[in-house]
Amino acid sequence: MTTPYFIPDQQLLRSLLEAAERGVDVRVMVPQESNHILGDWLSRGFFEQMINSKVTVLLYTASMIHSKVATVDGEWSTVGTANIDRLSLSYNYETNVEVIDSAFAAEMEKVFDSDATHCVELGVGWLNRHRLTKLAERALVPMRPWL
Repeated sequence: MTTPYFIPDQQLLRSLLEAAERGVDVRVMVPQESNHILGDWLSRGFFEQMINSKVTVLLYTASMIHSKVATVDGEWSTVGTANIDRLSLSYNYETNVEVIDSAFAAEMEKVFDSDATHCVELGVGWLNRHRLTKLAERALVPMRPWL
């Protein structure tokens, strides 16, 4: 999944975490720095859970990546304007195309892999960032009793 703003609702986040814990290769690519600093901080509040659940978090470093693409099981893909945030998914007039085609999914995965060469993967070292930074990130993310 590639998205410029990763602020998932509880259902999507839970699905990603559970899939990764089942052994599914779940990779989320976001810009290292987007054009919305608050969005960046909100996204980072989810990264610790994701890393601990074996979701690969990739920070795109080459520029502000603005793609909104996902593939699932090498068969289903979505491309469009919807960001992974509550406004895009619930209120804005966003449009995505869903494609069920393994050849199209393979092309989308090639693009993702190419983009991944410009990324830094967050690992367990990222979990050791300053405790005040962690506190600020957690303060921005609503309580998550579902996890």
